[in-house]
Amino acid sequence: MSLEFGAYGGGKGRPAAVLRLCRGGENELAAFTAALGITEPPRFLGRDLYLVFLPGGTGIDEFLPGFAAAVDRGASGLALELVETRMVPGEGEAAALRCGPFVLAPPGYARPGPETIIIAAGIGFGSGAHPSTRIAVELMAEAFRLFSPDSVLDAGCGSGVLSLVAARLGASRVVGVEIDRDAAAEARENARKNGLAAAVDIRDGDAAGVDGVFSLVVANMTPAVLSGLAATLAAKARDGIVVSGFQGRAAGEIAARLRVAGFVETRRLKTGGWEGILARRP
Repeated sequence: MSLEFGAYGGGKGRPAAVLRLCRGGENELAAFTAALGITEPPRFLGRDLYLVFLPGGTGIDEFLPGFAAAVDRGASGLALELVETRMVPGEGEAAALRCGPFVLAPPGYARPGPETIIIAAGIGFGSGAHPSTRIAVELMAEAFRLFSPDSVLDAGCGSGVLSLVAARLGASRVVGVEIDRDAAAEARENARKNGLAAAVDIRDGDAAGVDGVFSLVVANMTPAVLSGLAATLAAKARDGIVVSGFQGRAAGEIAARLRVAGFVETRRLKTGGWEGILARRP
């Protein structure tokens, strides 16, 4: 299964990143992106989020590691968070992505089906374009091949991509939790659009507030959040866990936390500088 980034089908779209402006102003952000060769001014999306189109002709997997590193470094008076990358349809076209065994498509591009998931990504993370999302989907597909999870907990579900993937892969019980109520509302709407509202239970809150254990726990989060939640996520996982959203030394630190929690690393994937881990209980 390919982890390549790009459009699927007719529309190519434009590669873009969504940034959260944590400190600083629009002028500082515009100067920061211009210094990276980004010529189009950032577009305000609301709630401190900005859409930044990447330079024309640049492959996102090649551009992303340096871009993410620059975001982490920030600049004087500026603090940013890279929320996600996505393909933005051009006028008259729709962008869809191959993500593991599925095609992720925007509303109106295709009908939902066994291999097609419709995603309207707004505030919530998860258009499927970010490498960490694609890694998580690939590792989830591997988990279903290995031990067929009957229940899945998606911690920090964002727009609901991984929750919907879990249902499409065959889980009979899927719970997605998200602390951002607006993002959770988007995830519920995406479940409805795909005819999965009865199978996918999206809740406001976090994993610690969910009762019981699940065959598989998935979490696509920042390294700091994953490190803090590792013990909680492990306690909720009966058979396996999939984590993604980290780079570099953070991968080793998170793998070590999983080992301490009683999990054995089964598979690790890396693309575009991002990594993900599938681990199982022995």
